[in-house]
Amino acid sequence: MTGGWCNVSRYRGRFCVQQVSGRCARNRPFCLMMDHTETVPGERSGDKGHETGDISHTTMEEKSLHITHDADIREPLFDYLEETYGKIRILEEKNTGRARADVVMITPQHMYGIEIKSDADTYTRLAKQVRYYDQYYDRNMVVVGSTHALHIKEHVPEWWGILSAEYMNGKMDFYTVREPGDNPKVQEKKKISLLWRSEMDRLLERNHLPKYRSRSRKFVGEKLLEKVPAEFLWPQVMEELFERDYTVFDEKF
Repeated sequence: MTGGWCNVSRYRGRFCVQQVSGRCARNRPFCLMMDHTETVPGERSGDKGHETGDISHTTMEEKSLHITHDADIREPLFDYLEETYGKIRILEEKNTGRARADVVMITPQHMYGIEIKSDADTYTRLAKQVRYYDQYYDRNMVVVGSTHALHIKEHVPEWWGILSAEYMNGKMDFYTVREPGDNPKVQEKKKISLLWRSEMDRLLERNHLPKYRSRSRKFVGEKLLEKVPAEFLWPQVMEELFERDYTVFDEKF
């Protein structure tokens, strides 16, 4: 994909189960797909259950009790984020070390890791997820069902943002419990490792650096950090992530 940036609404949706001529089963030309990397150790692909959000449809009885599930929150959340942050790019189910981020939001300035804990979820893996999110993303936040809103501060660091999600007048509504702050634990080497090799190659060319064709992606990432000043590098990284095309399999990943 070339030219300009794309509004999140063009990219939003579940990852594709099948793909034909660049289009997913839902007939969206740029439907987001899960990472090409392997399943996170200790998790079976698709085996989330209630811990990370049962994606089955919520029953009318549950809605009357305001019991939220992951699938109830996601699409309204994307609308809320677009309205709140403006120009964004949403990536779903992003491998993040030995965890998997429910949502990664790209803005021109920052990468946000977003964990969803619906009313149907527990905190079983949250401590591990927080640890890995904090290594990779500039800012992090957790979006919780209303049953978690009173206690979530006990489970995430003070720099994590908190959004509460609940049904109001028949629709999902969000309110800010705490704004996300700058993450003091983010590691630049981890952060740049989120780029594909082809994206790194474009940054090498853009900054007039050697191509390092025979060197690893890790090596190239470290060279970019070493040679390109941060005030130039990170805006370029965000541009690459805005332009990422999941309809093209990156064999160099």
